[in-house]
Amino acid sequence: MGVSREYGRAITEGPTPADASGAPALPYPSGWSALAFTDELRPGTVLTRPLAGSDVVLYRLGTGALRAVRPYCPHLGAHLGLAKVEGDD
Repeated sequence: MGVSREYGRAITEGPTPADASGAPALPYPSGWSALAFTDELRPGTVLTRPLAGSDVVLYRLGTGALRAVRPYCPHLGAHLGLAKVEGDD
């Protein structure tokens, strides 16, 4: 049985609510973030929205499937928020 460096207790003990309040903040948001309403993303629509200091490109395929991608094309570096949806991917 080892000792936790953070709290000085045996590792076999679980955290308590008091421990959670003193924990450092995560470097990224935890949970879900709403970026658009469903009616904003009709098939063929492309939207760019900010999330955690960067852009996210959202688009909906003709089949109704929703996609969220990084904003820049890995090949040429173009911003995909200016793209058009053609076909189903």
